[in-house]
Amino acid sequence: MTFWTLTVGREFQRSVMNAMATLRVVGGRRLQGTVEVSGSKNAALALLPAALLCRGVVTLHRVPDITDVHTLLDILRMLNVNVHFDGETVHLDTTQLIPRPLPNGSVAQIRASIYLAGVLLTQFGEVVIGLPGGCPLNRQVDFHLDAFRQMGALVTLDGEIIRAVCPRGRLQGAVIELDPRWRSVGTTVNIMLAASLAEGTTVIYNAAMEPEVVACARYLKAMGACIHGEGTPGVTIEGVERLQPADWTVIPDRMEAGTYLSAGAITNGTVRVVGVPVEWLRPFFAEVTGSGRESRGRRRAHHGYYARSSPPYHHRDRTFPRLPHRLATTDGRSPCPHRGNQPHRGDNPP
Repeated sequence: MTFWTLTVGREFQRSVMNAMATLRVVGGRRLQGTVEVSGSKNAALALLPAALLCRGVVTLHRVPDITDVHTLLDILRMLNVNVHFDGETVHLDTTQLIPRPLPNGSVAQIRASIYLAGVLLTQFGEVVIGLPGGCPLNRQVDFHLDAFRQMGALVTLDGEIIRAVCPRGRLQGAVIELDPRWRSVGTTVNIMLAASLAEGTTVIYNAAMEPEVVACARYLKAMGACIHGEGTPGVTIEGVERLQPADWTVIPDRMEAGTYLSAGAITNGTVRVVGVPVEWLRPFFAEVTGSGRESRGRRRAHHGYYARSSPPYHHRDRTFPRLPHRLATTDGRSPCPHRGNQPHRGDNPP
């Protein structure tokens, strides 16, 4: 029987505590079976703030029941949003939304709290919010703040407090060129959120093309936003006066799907993952096939299993449609039973 010990750091509040959890994994068993993945965490954390751009009742289905989601829902409650989480369904009533300052507390626990800056700024012309947290990669928010400035906001960073105000009352459309090395997912989403109710037209060059970005754009369009080009490097958003409530279903989590397939490969097992479009996992399949393992994909079901030993291989994890860095880190465990070293280089986009 084989044992591995993995130590995982988890930041709850940077100024309060840094708790450490130890997971002891007992190996030696082949994993087999069929798994239906949960709703995407990253997609859900973008859709929940997007729902605040309208007034009324919104229902989101297939929302994952995880800590980050509950933390974000607690923040929404601070803004006087009525929240009800039933199983995988979230009901939001934004009728009485109040733009209160969010200087600290829960916003420091999750990265996605930065989306509230764009959502509140575009509706009320000003926002006070603490720096987001919850990210072990220590990514900064410079891209987000620079985008707000290009849209006409006056933005200052006072310690760990972001203060932004629109001198003209509303954000203004702008041409925003993101760093092509990163194609920041978070910044692309935040610009789309802010630009949906801005005055004029906003164009994003070098936009992120991840499925989670496309899902957010399509949800905004269902609410009445005017967005073109999602899923391409060039996205255009024409600001509108108001958005309407719309219900939505969160897309499946491709990271979770890749994790289960990696687990099957590691243990020389056979794992079948259903519910994820095959094109979202093609970069993963390419890495797996290149490493000597076998995988087979159908339109909405994926099969993966370890085929034979292989030499170490290199991950080239970058922006979509290449292998995402989180999935590359997960699949980096796959060569553990192999001979030799497993070099791994991870690019950490903001």
